[in-house]
Amino acid sequence: MPIAKVRGLNINYEVVGDEGPFVTLITGGRRGYAEFVPLAHKIAAEGFRVLLHDRRNTGA
Repeated sequence: MPIAKVRGLNINYEVVGDEGPFVTLITGGRRGYAEFVPLAHKIAAEGFRVLLHDRRNTGA
């Protein structure tokens, strides 16, 4: 799982798909992005790149 350092904070993220326009899926509440991985693969199969990320103080 890649980690981006944003304003001193580590944010876990994943990009699903290799080409096409970007779509971002953002979870609600305190859930991590892992529950969106199956949906991200379906969207990517339609020609999109999908950015998933954990919100601050959530996920892994």
